[in-house]
Amino acid sequence: EDLEAAVASAEQELKGATGSREEEKSDFDAVHADLTESVDAIDRAIAVLKSRDADVPQSLLQLRNSPRFPADAKAMIESFIAMSSGSSETASPEANAYEFQSGGVVSMLEKLRHKFQDQRLAVEKEEMNAKANYGMLAQKLKDNIEEGSKRLSDKTAKKAQRQDDAATAKGDLKTTETTKAEDEKKLEDTLSSCHAKSVEFEQNQVLRA
Repeated sequence: EDLEAAVASAEQELKGATGSREEEKSDFDAVHADLTESVDAIDRAIAVLKSRDADVPQSLLQLRNSPRFPADAKAMIESFIAMSSGSSETASPEANAYEFQSGGVVSMLEKLRHKFQDQRLAVEKEEMNAKANYGMLAQKLKDNIEEGSKRLSDKTAKKAQRQDDAATAKGDLKTTETTKAEDEKKLEDTLSSCHAKSVEFEQNQVLRA
């Protein structure tokens, strides 16, 4: 019973660990994809800013809507979008003003890119460690389950063998008892027959006399 309980406990622990591992992997995939998307979006925005492409506002709006971007970065993006579109209260920006502010936005975006890249590297390391830890635990539990199951199987086989041996012994005893009873019956019949012949012989002798 203790062995069965140990195997059942190991199986339950493996099931729980596997479920937790699947959740960890799902969380990692979501965070990693989000960080990768943010880094890619920043790369595109920087390229557009440096080329002074007409898609600058659209590229920056995608970044502004990202939940990962801090408030000060969003404020700088808002300000630059307003300036570049001429919707700010000040006069339309001159080329040097655009270059100055776009340079500040690019610098800010490059810092954020490094930050997100570092965060992505950190979650990759966490995922690698979590995967390795689960692998070691799962292997240990599987080994315990396999060993316990083998011992249970051997125990069951030995019990079945003992039952077979007991049944065979019981059958042999029954056969011996039956054979003994038959032998005793034969002996009794033989003795009875001999006695009858002896009586008959004696009677014949008396008649002859």
